[in-house]
Amino acid sequence: MDLGRDPLRFQSRQSLVGLVTSATAIMYAFAPVSLRALRLRDPDRPRPYRLPAPQMRTGHAGR
Repeated sequence: MDLGRDPLRFQSRQSLVGLVTSATAIMYAFAPVSLRALRLRDPDRPRPYRLPAPQMRTGHAGR
C-alpha cells in the first residue's frame, strides 16, 4: 500500500499548522461579511443573540 500519495498526509507538522491557520483566518474574515448579508437580507428575523456593536464589525449600523 502506497501511503506517499495520500492527499491527507502532510509532509510536516508545520504544513498542517499552516493549513489550519489559513482556514481559521479565512473563516474569521468572512464572519462580518456574513453578518452584514444576513442583516441586509432578513432584518426582521428574530435573533436569540444580538452581537454587541455590529456597526464596528460590519461597517454599517445594526438594528
